[in-house]
Amino acid sequence: MISVKILDEAGKPMLLRTKLGEGGEGSVWASPSDTSRAVKIYLNPIAQAKTEKLRAMAAMTDRALVAAAAWPLRVVYDARNIPVGFEMPKLTAQKPLHEIFGTKSRIKAFPHANWQMMLHAAVNLATAFERLHAGGIVVGDVNSNNVVISDDARVLFIDCDSFQIRSATRLFRCEVGVPEYQPPELQGVAFDSVDRQPSADAFGMAVMIFQLLFVGKHPFMGRGNSPPTIGENITQGNYFYDETAARSGLKPPRASLTLGAVTPVVAQLFGRAFRGQPTDRPTATEWRGALTELERSIIACSVVAAHRYRKGTSCPWCAIELQPPHIVYFAAPILISTTGVVDDSIWATFSDSEVERIWAEITKIAPPNTQFMSLEKNPMTPASIGKTARKRGFVFLGMMAGFVVAGIALWFIPKLQIFDLFDAIVLSTTWLFGRPSGGPELAGRRQRKANAQTTFDAAEAEWQKICDPTEYSRHRSRLQGLRTTLLEQKRSYDSELARVQQTGREKAQNNYLDSQFISHAKIKGIGKALSARLELAGIETALDVDDRVRMVSGIGEAKARALIDWRESITRSFRFEPTMIEGMLREVTLKFAQQRAQARAAYCSGPEALRQIVQRAESQAPPARAKAIVARAELDQAIADMRPFPPLIYR
Repeated sequence: MISVKILDEAGKPMLLRTKLGEGGEGSVWASPSDTSRAVKIYLNPIAQAKTEKLRAMAAMTDRALVAAAAWPLRVVYDARNIPVGFEMPKLTAQKPLHEIFGTKSRIKAFPHANWQMMLHAAVNLATAFERLHAGGIVVGDVNSNNVVISDDARVLFIDCDSFQIRSATRLFRCEVGVPEYQPPELQGVAFDSVDRQPSADAFGMAVMIFQLLFVGKHPFMGRGNSPPTIGENITQGNYFYDETAARSGLKPPRASLTLGAVTPVVAQLFGRAFRGQPTDRPTATEWRGALTELERSIIACSVVAAHRYRKGTSCPWCAIELQPPHIVYFAAPILISTTGVVDDSIWATFSDSEVERIWAEITKIAPPNTQFMSLEKNPMTPASIGKTARKRGFVFLGMMAGFVVAGIALWFIPKLQIFDLFDAIVLSTTWLFGRPSGGPELAGRRQRKANAQTTFDAAEAEWQKICDPTEYSRHRSRLQGLRTTLLEQKRSYDSELARVQQTGREKAQNNYLDSQFISHAKIKGIGKALSARLELAGIETALDVDDRVRMVSGIGEAKARALIDWRESITRSFRFEPTMIEGMLREVTLKFAQQRAQARAAYCSGPEALRQIVQRAESQAPPARAKAIVARAELDQAIADMRPFPPLIYR
């Protein structure tokens, strides 16, 4: 058994026997002096500046820092009294934060996770940042590889020796960073040449909070005419989720949440973080308060047990699952028993006879007893017109009559017939331009008629819409479709089980490839940063590795070839066993149980929804009809009031 002998700060020997893990910088061992602690031993000699930084960090140790991070508690030395590492709190069952981002890795690593858990993790993340910033510490290298999360959503920063801290005598900078989490002002900057500000942390913190709330989606990655890399999008301010982005033709990836899933306050904080000036970015304290308020509003979905969403909105996860590409972000643990067996009792508890009983109830609900019909016109007595307008009309009629009589008389006198043409021209001109004006009285009646026509058209349309049986028919047809689905589901389920049994080998191999995560493998040239970039591009496992890897920023031909060779080696190592398809059969059972639960919920609520449609139509139709009758009468009166002003006489 390999062991390592070291000394603590007092010169007391410590024998490290149990290695907990190993990374690029060094190895981590269980502390022999305290089971709640671990010891990190560097592979390479520690520079003098690094030693001073670790000692300064150990001197800063307090309860708040230990609660937020795997903080260096004390420096350890080799036999020559040369610093070789440090002691820190020991991690237990925590996993890298990015494993809860990816859909596949989340379902595997956190099978009981739901949106509420991810939201609670965001609250805890903000709290951890708050504690660090209160101590004058800037994380600097904010990224999802430097944070771990436990099954109860507690988060902890790791790799703290890269943080920016200030001792009594000097500032120790953070000399590294991942572009996907750095603000615009630090894109392309040499990190070892700048003093980090809390406002830079505020940007990276907002990105990680966004990824927790939007199930792994990066706020600066989406669809539209934009640069290929996240770093370039950050530089250009291409935040894909708000109205500004929509006006620019930028859209989130398909099957994404919208800002409507969070409170307006949280949406506003994202806007300040991603579009505001550095000084405008929300602090960790602001985030903690807003996220806690959002968490209080979370409710469970009545259709899918694993879904959680904000009260006052509809379940976005149901909508996402029902639309292509039908992504299921969260499993449904309620359908799995404590022994790990899928509960398929839904077939017995909701039998075909129960489906038919509800259908019989639905068929008894008659369409709304409403009928739309065109309203007959009402005979109305026109309102009389004023004396002045009447007098002008009589004068004009007399003048026109004179022209007509003169024209007839001239026609019977052959020598004067030539003047008939002149008389006709005068008559026409007088009618076109000499008709008396109806004045304000006629203008008012015309306006009343136009207004009455508009009011009647709207009232008639409203009445017709209420009486339209389309909503009833559409809902009843949907229920009929659900009935067919429910009656045929068991047969489809049995057929799918048989198909999986026949094609199990291929599926088993794909499942095996899908269980081999890039982030857990040792692939030449692929470190944590590139692994995180691949994950953002949807490439998490060996199954995902194909020619797409060549399009990921930072993956050249050599690294792409290494990834493809790794996938091929994983494929060759696969060995089929009949027991392998047990998990696939379980997945089929779970899928159909979820589908039946969704269909059952919609179907069982169908009769009440149909009755509400009928009741709403029957209660709204009478007043709508009465309103249309009144509007018809007002229109008919306005039309009648126009009769005393015939257009042949008045203009």
